[in-house]
Amino acid sequence: MPMGGLVGLASGRVRESSRLWVAIAAVLLVASLAVAAGRADAYVNPFKKGSWSPGRIDMGVDMIPNRRSPILAIGAARILGSTSKSGWPDGRYLWYQLISGNHKGEIVYVAEHLRKIAPAGKRVDAGDRIAVALTGYPYMETGWANEDGSTRASPCYKEGKATHSGETFGRFLYRLGLPHYLDISAKGSSHPTGKLC
Repeated sequence: MPMGGLVGLASGRVRESSRLWVAIAAVLLVASLAVAAGRADAYVNPFKKGSWSPGRIDMGVDMIPNRRSPILAIGAARILGSTSKSGWPDGRYLWYQLISGNHKGEIVYVAEHLRKIAPAGKRVDAGDRIAVALTGYPYMETGWANEDGSTRASPCYKEGKATHSGETFGRFLYRLGLPHYLDISAKGSSHPTGKLC
């Protein structure tokens, strides 16, 4: 085969190979964007790190840290408020709004015996640390909140009593992988709807 034919053949193979690599790169890019979009809508168990024991259901869900343990953002969210001077025991309290997924727009509070709370206005992703829970009483609590940060069940709550709001939040946590030890039915809504208490 003449030299020009070899060069043309080699050049054609390089072009085909280049097209193949461009196609592979495009497929990988699309796949990575799909995975990233899926993560943006994904929720995580906020107690998957650290060491936790079950507490109770009241206005929300009480969890007992066995040692200093991180509390994670359930999903992509914006911290709406954060304070060290709330009326809750120990004063530290924050609330955040989920900005993606099937609970988009819903608001979660985190309270009691906390340190290193995320500041208001911060944007967080699912699994980001938003606070650290300390050992000892009172145990930390989390549940559904209103836009002003008040707990959804506060208008009708009686100390130590389980509320509908707490049960729906418990179902939400159960569906995120929290072990089923809070004695709630897995059936029913996991959204802050229906009666408050």
